[in-house]
Amino acid sequence: MAKKNNSVMGGGAIVLMAVLVYLFTSKKFLIALGIVAVIIVVAVILKKRKNKPASLFPQNKITDDAKDYVQKILEFEKTHERSATDEQDGTMIVSENEEKELFGKILSNKESYSQYETLVDSFYQKAMEEKEDFSKAGDIELSNQITYSVWGLCETLKKILIEREENTNSFYTITNLAGRLISVNEELFKPFFYALQGFCFWYIYEKDFSYHTRLRMIKKVLQKHSGIKQTEFYKLVGGSKEDISFTLYYAELAKEIRREKSGRSYQLYLPDTEPNQN
Repeated sequence: MAKKNNSVMGGGAIVLMAVLVYLFTSKKFLIALGIVAVIIVVAVILKKRKNKPASLFPQNKITDDAKDYVQKILEFEKTHERSATDEQDGTMIVSENEEKELFGKILSNKESYSQYETLVDSFYQKAMEEKEDFSKAGDIELSNQITYSVWGLCETLKKILIEREENTNSFYTITNLAGRLISVNEELFKPFFYALQGFCFWYIYEKDFSYHTRLRMIKKVLQKHSGIKQTEFYKLVGGSKEDISFTLYYAELAKEIRREKSGRSYQLYLPDTEPNQN
């Protein structure tokens, strides 16, 4: 019985070998096999391209000016001992390459944000009014401030540009940390502040789909409730109060809506409209 099984298996192997030899010596089979291989390779490439996020910036290449400026930031950072740790301030340790890549991309595309310079001016003036005095700060405090700000900015930009996980706090964080840096060294970090804040406006107004979705909803409600107080507006529209507040704030800066102080709250209007008289 065993000999019979072995002979059957041996015969099957011979037949299989014969079929393979025939196939691989057949031009038609080889052409078909080649076509299938090409289709598989193309499908894999297309899938990778589909899964890879599209470039956010018009300028992908980091300019020489941006490289030089980022290097100045890194050199300034290195002059202060990195005593801050993730246990102390909640930030993640980031690599120098990440700083060069992310900061370089922001600075290389500053022409894209130039239309928002007037808005950035007002943010800069406010940051200067609120700036902290570090002239008497100790080495450890100053080091922590620089490290916290640089690492925090890098991590926040990484979430927006690479992980695409931005939220309203991301932009508040960038403004806050950029403000800390100009408190430490205004001359060095002023151009960085302008690039970062300009990027925030550009991203919110031109790239943030959720912002525009909320803004359309807000405008629709204000058509029927012109002059409503902001505190009542939250109750009327529902949803996240933080997201609505964020949208109202940036929509006012863009002159998409108008807010007028009313006690501890604001009255909300569409541009060039007055409250309902009912």
